[in-house]
Amino acid sequence: MNASRLQHALMDLAAADGALSALHVFDELPSTNTWLAEQPEAAIDAAHAVIALHQTAGRGRQGKTWHAPAGSGLCLSVSSTYRAMPGHASALALALGVHVARALESIGTGEVMLKWPNDLVWQDRKLGGILVETKTLPDKRFQVIAGVGVNIALPDGFELSSDSSGWAEGVADLVRAGITPGIADVARAIIPEVVDCLIGYEQIPVSDTVEAFNRRHWLLERPATLGERMVRCAAVQSDGRLRVVDMLDGAEHDVDSADVMPLAWTKAS
Repeated sequence: MNASRLQHALMDLAAADGALSALHVFDELPSTNTWLAEQPEAAIDAAHAVIALHQTAGRGRQGKTWHAPAGSGLCLSVSSTYRAMPGHASALALALGVHVARALESIGTGEVMLKWPNDLVWQDRKLGGILVETKTLPDKRFQVIAGVGVNIALPDGFELSSDSSGWAEGVADLVRAGITPGIADVARAIIPEVVDCLIGYEQIPVSDTVEAFNRRHWLLERPATLGERMVRCAAVQSDGRLRVVDMLDGAEHDVDSADVMPLAWTKAS
């Protein structure tokens, strides 16, 4: 499917959801997040979305590269604007993860788990990821751009790069999950969930978001590495931070931005 056909297939999506005021589709972009950041921001209580069938410079957290061969998945970004920075903005990635997981389950994946703070997991494999970028505008309005990448049909033999180490079981895609949706079906499921999350985020207590995330918390009780330390992952706390327990001295720490990787040879029991 090319961009014009996908645009046509999704043309009713904006009409059905008044909050989605613009939807753009391209055959190729360097980065959907970057493209949206360069456009006029969405109005308050509205959202703009963009899809690329191929990203040549997709980005993940902490400067990592998002690897998605051409035509292998959904590369989506959605932006929204708030009057001011919402409370508990740091937990927004958690809320988006819950919404995207629900969307994927609605098209038949079975249970989708979440690796704190932003990865989508199916049967211990990486199915996708979320990148949230924010910007305070000159009049104190606050812009959020949420990038969502989901593997649909990866080529045979595709492997994660070394900067994504720790995924002992490798990657998953929707074909491996036993379903064969088209990219339009995936976009149609995910976009409304992302828009609803962004528009309604300020009305949902952060405690509800954290509770929903903890029910899908893939790292929970797993031994993992955090820098040079070996830790056990506990629940995500009410402020969105991950609690870890040092496996040498039992000390507890809350981390707000870190690359926590489960021990590659260990699965949750």
